[in-house]
Amino acid sequence: MIYTDNIINDSLFIIMEESSSYNVTKREYDDFNVIDITITNGNISIDKDLFGKYENVTDLINQEINNYDGKVNVDKNIIELENVDINNLNCSKLYYLALKIFNKYNSTNIFINDYNKIIVSNGDIKENTNKIFYNQKQKKYIKEHLQVFSKLGDIIESATLSGQALEVKNRENNTIWSYYLNGLNINDELYLIEFDVISRQDGENHYRIQRLQKK
Repeated sequence: MIYTDNIINDSLFIIMEESSSYNVTKREYDDFNVIDITITNGNISIDKDLFGKYENVTDLINQEINNYDGKVNVDKNIIELENVDINNLNCSKLYYLALKIFNKYNSTNIFINDYNKIIVSNGDIKENTNKIFYNQKQKKYIKEHLQVFSKLGDIIESATLSGQALEVKNRENNTIWSYYLNGLNINDELYLIEFDVISRQDGENHYRIQRLQKK
């Protein structure tokens, strides 16, 4: 299945709004020396082979979707989702439900992937659910996204780093974006999950936007 999206991403990797004429591609990295980028101790290291490897996140997902099976089994029976009218959740209720599920089923909010600490804060979850709610292609997977929060730690720790890009909005404290992939089994169906991690100047790496694509 071909994946398309219209989420606006804040890195040089992609601006994903389909109507926008601004689309920085990997070819524009040809004269860019990743060695010149200053990263803080604790940040995810830059892999020059992954930096600008794909045209955009759509390209990343479409090229890699068949390379991931359902490695992580996501819980089917989550009591917090019983008797919940998923179709009538507003953005605030989605956030608080995701936060409740995350806090109950994960014993920490700091996870290790290839020796890198990745933090999931309340603010990260709020930004994530906001992006899910206001993107029609992701909103149709609201229940599955909520289920993902119950296994988020396992998903993060077993995911594969697949792309990287530079922060271009020059927002204070943001430096590098890293893009991870993992295969999920949700309700006996296979999905690819892609999620973004922002590395900050204070040395922290934070989990941000997640995207699901059914195989």
